[in-house]
Amino acid sequence: MASAHMPAGSTEPMMNPHAHHPTSFTVAPEDLRTIYYYYAVLAVLVAFFALWSWSRYLALLSGLKSTSTAARVVSAPSRLIRRFSVPKLIGFTSRGHAIAVTLYIALNIAIIFTDVDWSELMSFARRLGWVASENIAFLFFLGMKNTPLGYLTGYSYERINGLHQIAGYTTVLLVILHASVFIAARAEVHALYNLYDSYQIWGIVAGFTMITIGLTSLFLRKRQYEVFYVIHVLASLVILLTVWQHRPYIRTDTAIIILTALCLFVLDRTIRYSRYLIHLGGTTATLAPLPNNGTRITLSRGSKRARPGTHAWLFLPSIQRAQAHPFTIVTNNPLSFVIAAQDGFTRDIHHFAQANPSVSVKATFDGPYGTLPKFERYERVVLVAGGSGASWTIAVAMDLLERTKGNMKCVVEFIWVVRTSETLSWFTTELRTLKSHPNVNLFLHVTDILANKTSKSSSTTDIELLPLPQNMHLSAAADSITPTPNSEIPDPINASSINPSHADPIALAKATPMDLPVAPQTGERPNLGAAIKEAINAAGREERVVVGVCGPQGMVTEARRAVGESIKTSGPSVELHVEGYGW
Repeated sequence: MASAHMPAGSTEPMMNPHAHHPTSFTVAPEDLRTIYYYYAVLAVLVAFFALWSWSRYLALLSGLKSTSTAARVVSAPSRLIRRFSVPKLIGFTSRGHAIAVTLYIALNIAIIFTDVDWSELMSFARRLGWVASENIAFLFFLGMKNTPLGYLTGYSYERINGLHQIAGYTTVLLVILHASVFIAARAEVHALYNLYDSYQIWGIVAGFTMITIGLTSLFLRKRQYEVFYVIHVLASLVILLTVWQHRPYIRTDTAIIILTALCLFVLDRTIRYSRYLIHLGGTTATLAPLPNNGTRITLSRGSKRARPGTHAWLFLPSIQRAQAHPFTIVTNNPLSFVIAAQDGFTRDIHHFAQANPSVSVKATFDGPYGTLPKFERYERVVLVAGGSGASWTIAVAMDLLERTKGNMKCVVEFIWVVRTSETLSWFTTELRTLKSHPNVNLFLHVTDILANKTSKSSSTTDIELLPLPQNMHLSAAADSITPTPNSEIPDPINASSINPSHADPIALAKATPMDLPVAPQTGERPNLGAAIKEAINAAGREERVVVGVCGPQGMVTEARRAVGESIKTSGPSVELHVEGYGW
């Protein structure tokens, strides 16, 4: 909201108290300056993170060894910063995320209290409204799927979604404060009748719409994402319309901010819907049910831009007509996805696959999205997954084999923790291929004894048990069971021969017994932190190590702690990549 009736000498002209439709607005110079300050500081912060990201990327491509004097001088400060910023902080993704949020909030506080005319309460109300408006354009910028930040900083939209949420909550709080101070200022001069002005009513609608988005984000997003998403998009458009009507004059600059936000929204949607239309012609999807509520989806076409480990938004109108959902790309020629049924769309997909196995349905997609490290540039790759998070680690590992074409020089530590052994059958062929490769150490761990005993008789995959290394267990090591070879292992180098998208998905789920190294089912989780540290410590001082994690929050937290403690000024270079898990 903004003022309509101001004392003489203020920056807004005094109007007839009986007039409810102002003919003009003026902007205080100090309020106008906040726009320049706000966006200038944001531009500097983005430039800093872009410089940071690109310098580290170029250092990786240069192959500069950490043992050289130049590398040590340059990398030491970077390693100290990452050692501090990588571990998780309560309430935040990481300490680094907390720092970014702190800088953002500090910027807003500084803009709010800088150069305010404290002689009148309305001046403070107006400033709060300005800062809220400035945040709206920033919110739409952060909400873009096709964000330029992906190219500038290496952070795609899903990795900055946390900042988008913080910015959203901040904007809602600013709107509430703006309305509260405005009402207090009007009450102070006995002018509450201004709230009935048409442009103020538009402001009230905008305010309640923003509050609705905030409440649904807090209480509905994780429970009913589909409902939340529809509310979020529609409410965002309502906010643009109502804020425009609240301050409709171009020369107030608020309208320019709203126009910018609208252009960002339209541009992003145009790009996304264009891709859906391009991929719509002749694209079908085959759905195959997998054990333990899994589903494999294979499209009839691929994408030259897609890379296994990135993700695409999949639209299946036969199952859900109004929405698309993001899934990790396991293979890209053709595109295939392996998903776990939770609720909503994924549950509907699994039920459809069970009722219509191997039936083709119309499909289209938008993507790929996401940024990945250049895993082939590292001497040691540690991949850690929990449950369906293996869709990402399997995709990365198999793509690494394909890219190196039988000349893979790095060592891959592949760790997958599952609740039941049936889940392992989702990637029977891929696991065999990884196990047979001389540079891959495959560690599988099943945690639920009771579930596996219950499903043992009905399981389609008879998995022999082998103990993992001692450091992988929280409990005493169990006795090993010698596996019995059952079948020939496929050639790990010929990627086309082991690409599951070229085979019958149902047949893969009912594969012959495997001789895979699975930890004894102790009912306890493995000590992932110790396993990650051991893999890093095994690297030489001049080597580069990357740890990729995709799994539940507890697993990610443990990985962050282990990587943070392993980053040292002297020793191997260590990077961490965390792939999003769930919404």
